[in-house]
Amino acid sequence: KAALDLSDGALYANLQALVKTGYLTESVENFEGKEQALYKITPAGKEEWFKVKNWLYKLSSEGGHEK
Repeated sequence: KAALDLSDGALYANLQALVKTGYLTESVENFEGKEQALYKITPAGKEEWFKVKNWLYKLSSEGGHEK
């Protein structure tokens, strides 16, 4: 959260959007007497992550080079 500079509300909203699209699953577990939401990437989420990661790699390797 800190590395992304996101508020709790923004992080939660983004995680919920990823759950709705089927890229993450959410479960609730009890940890030290508190309910904690746990998120797990789905196969569809992994597939999309690899697409985004490859796109970012291409963007960064082409960026800054004049043609």
